Amino acid sequence: KTASTGRRGEPWEPSTTGLSPYLKFGCVSVRTIWHAVAAAIERRSHSTPPQSLHGQLLFREMFYVLGAAVPNFDKASGNAMCKEIPWGADEERVAAWEEGRTGYPFIDALMRQLRTTGWMHHLGRHAVACFLTRGDLWQHWTVGRDIFDKYLLDADWALNNGNWLWLAGVAPFSSPYFRVYDPCPGPKSSLNAEQTGEFVRHFVPELRRMPAKYIYKPWTAPAAVQQQAGCIVGRDYPAPIVEHAQAREANLARFKAALDEQADSAAPLPEKFGAGRRKDPGPMRSLYDYAAPKGKGRGKGAPPEATVSIDLTEPEAEAGGATQQRKQRRWGPKGAAPAPDRALALDAVWRAFSSRVLLQAHLVCLARGAHISAIIAPR
Repeated sequence: KTASTGRRGEPWEPSTTGLSPYLKFGCVSVRTIWHAVAAAIERRSHSTPPQSLHGQLLFREMFYVLGAAVPNFDKASGNAMCKEIPWGADEERVAAWEEGRTGYPFIDALMRQLRTTGWMHHLGRHAVACFLTRGDLWQHWTVGRDIFDKYLLDADWALNNGNWLWLAGVAPFSSPYFRVYDPCPGPKSSLNAEQTGEFVRHFVPELRRMPAKYIYKPWTAPAAVQQQAGCIVGRDYPAPIVEHAQAREANLARFKAALDEQADSAAPLPEKFGAGRRKDPGPMRSLYDYAAPKGKGRGKGAPPEATVSIDLTEPEAEAGGATQQRKQRRWGPKGAAPAPDRALALDAVWRAFSSRVLLQAHLVCLARGAHISAIIAPR
């Protein structure tokens, strides 16, 4: 895993490849990186899409396709990829976020890193985007997008819009809006933030003498500790701009109310989603028809080929309480027993997703009378 807080001992150095600006400016082609990665991982154990480098490149192409095919992809209105949410418009909150003065050291260090270096780890981008929008400050995602566009060395129109749509929780491909990052990450946080405090101390020098125990929550340090560290919260460093737990609950309630209002006034979905249905059934789900083999060991006796069923709709209740589900076999001989390994189903979903993205790319190119390389090639 890479760390959102840079390399150990050198927090100013990226813990990732650092290739994104070179891709953005066309110094290296996406094909070159793709094949170099393939050569590096050949016959070795490695991560797989979407977490792997190949997966990240596929996400890049997905956003390029959406940017080319979706009208108003960079707007909140008239954009099929964006739910309209009544965001706030508080210039003081936005300025505090942009300048790294929120009172949350992790967020402030990341924003100061962005302003001074033009770069930020992708998990850091997740954290600050969530904080600005649905997590804490309830400000419009386009405001954050424009600030990123101003500072990022790797700012890319399609990727910047796609990722802000994703992280604000307003896109069909967003994670559930109620999954909010804690701006004070602990050792088990998915933000992969180091716990010694060296990252914060480097970018937020006001806290350079604050003990590691309080580095992400300096307002919880006793007055004597703050005095000894030479940093009194509220005087030498800002107090928290909002109380996270309260802001989170209030924002989630606002978001849910906006979605409920839209669902009540929305036109019915296509009939394939169920007669009269108005609410989005959510992401495609994988189903497993797995009968555990006898004896010890989950995988013992599992066949080499498997059938994975992909559920494209939510179950619809029928008379008598029975359910009807639409399934599609992705691979394997008919009648073969499914394997217990969840990775098989995830791989099937990813293959189906990748194929749809490429198909969309071809359709866009056909409409424009161009070759697919016109979209996949770096801009």
